[in-house]
Amino acid sequence: QDGNELQTKSGNWGLVSFEDGDKKVAKRSELIVVGSLVDKAPNLGGICRLCEVLGVKKLTIFDKKMIKDKEFKRVSVTSEEWLDIEEVREDEIRAYILEKKNQEGYCLIGLEQTDNSIELNQKLCFPEKSLIVIGKEREGIPGSLLAELDFCVEIKQSGIIRSMNIQTATAVIVHAYSIQHG
Repeated sequence: QDGNELQTKSGNWGLVSFEDGDKKVAKRSELIVVGSLVDKAPNLGGICRLCEVLGVKKLTIFDKKMIKDKEFKRVSVTSEEWLDIEEVREDEIRAYILEKKNQEGYCLIGLEQTDNSIELNQKLCFPEKSLIVIGKEREGIPGSLLAELDFCVEIKQSGIIRSMNIQTATAVIVHAYSIQHG
């Protein structure tokens, strides 16, 4: 080896199995991302794509019609075809997350800056059965939902702007979970 070899592109085909004929089925974690408060099609499309790529079990959105939106499809790049997406309207989120906690044993986590938020770092251990609620793009997670969560996580920031784009913040926390349980 003289150090002049080129790297070659690779993919995750080792994680994909084929079931039901030719349908591709990827290995999925136990993570559920509740994206039902996000209402901008490009952000939801990006969140859908990252959830599919990082092996999330399920993504919730406020309206399944959104997956037909031109801007959603432009960013999602067909990820909606491979990811389990469930419609959970905003007024149904509380009941949905409590059912997941009480019936299936999920830990309810909010991605939100609060007085008691835990900093996302190497010390934070995500339970395997984690459900992450991401908030509205300006207002965050409503107080009525915050009260139901087991804890909130915030991403340390050192800039002037108060928060990052919801799609970017979701990528950071889902990636942190996937490092532990991927």
